[in-house]
Amino acid sequence: MQQFRRALVVVAGALALAACAGPPAGPKVDPAADEAAVRAVNPAWFKAYNAGDGASVAALYADDALLSPPGVPAARGGAAIREFFAQDVAASKAAGLSFAADPSTDVGISGDLAWETGRFTVNAADGSTVDTGKFTTVMARRDGGWKIIRDTWNSDAAPPVAAGAVLRIVRFTSSSGDAQQAAMKLVDEEIHALYEKARGFRWVKYFTDAKTLETGSVSAWDSAADVEAFLQSEGYKRIPGKLKPLMKGAMISSVYPVHAPPK
Repeated sequence: MQQFRRALVVVAGALALAACAGPPAGPKVDPAADEAAVRAVNPAWFKAYNAGDGASVAALYADDALLSPPGVPAARGGAAIREFFAQDVAASKAAGLSFAADPSTDVGISGDLAWETGRFTVNAADGSTVDTGKFTTVMARRDGGWKIIRDTWNSDAAPPVAAGAVLRIVRFTSSSGDAQQAAMKLVDEEIHALYEKARGFRWVKYFTDAKTLETGSVSAWDSAADVEAFLQSEGYKRIPGKLKPLMKGAMISSVYPVHAPPK
């Protein structure tokens, strides 16, 4: 019995020491090495893309990644991403286009997740720049390295507008800086969703000037009739009343036909 009690004391002491020691230490993290590894992913992407190696581009993505390129539906999963880059890289190479990244990017790392944002240019075979844009890449630590799990990029240029379409330009002066912010909040929460649902709507860009408090938007539509239908819709009819307290003076709304010079 005495030996049993001694054994209990030993076990209790061991448990107490284990509790004081805390959980076992995880693998040591080297922040500098992680950042260097994360920053190496996108240069590898650009190098493989410009070499016409779509398979190597796709290999930078995790099997459960989501790719959101401009102008096409998102590609989810390894098979869809491989198919996308097989076609996209080949098309760019045939057109003589190449991507170049601005070396000044922003990188953040939190545990097993990392992200990088930056800018790029698209250059023609003669070296001229045909487009500029920005990208956001999210990576995860996988099998001791970093794989892309979310990726999106888009152009700075507005989408093209076909001949026969119209542009609607809306502008007003906000009554104050706070009113201008409230107007843009209304855009985010209500107005933009109405545009997205409207018949004949193509795209919209919003603008603000903090100095003059000028506020407004430019939108593209298939026709003037589509604009009129939008303005008379039940969803939009309540918007002018919500904007009126935020404005100094009246809102100016104009619709202009788009002229496309012959090629």
